[in-house]
Amino acid sequence: MFEGFKDKEAERLRGQYVRLNMFQESWIPAIRAGTYTRYQLFDLVRDPEQKVDVSAEFPNALARLKKKLFNINSSVMADAPQWQ
Repeated sequence: MFEGFKDKEAERLRGQYVRLNMFQESWIPAIRAGTYTRYQLFDLVRDPEQKVDVSAEFPNALARLKKKLFNINSSVMADAPQWQ
C-alpha cells in the first residue's frame, strides 16, 4: 500500500486512499463527544465513487451500522488516552 505504483492512475488512487484513511486530529472533538449527526450509506459495487446515498432505501442496514459505530466509539473511548 505504501510502496507506490508505476501506473499513474493507480498511484493517484493509492494516494487518495491513503489520504482518506489517515487519522485527522480535527476529528477528535467529534470522536470524544460521540455526536455523529450525518449518516450516509453507499453501494460500493454499483457506486464506487460514493455519489448516491442509499440510506433511505436500506434503513435496517443503516441502523445496524450505526449501532456498530457507537459500539466502536465506546470501545475506543474506554481505551483511549485523554486527548487534550
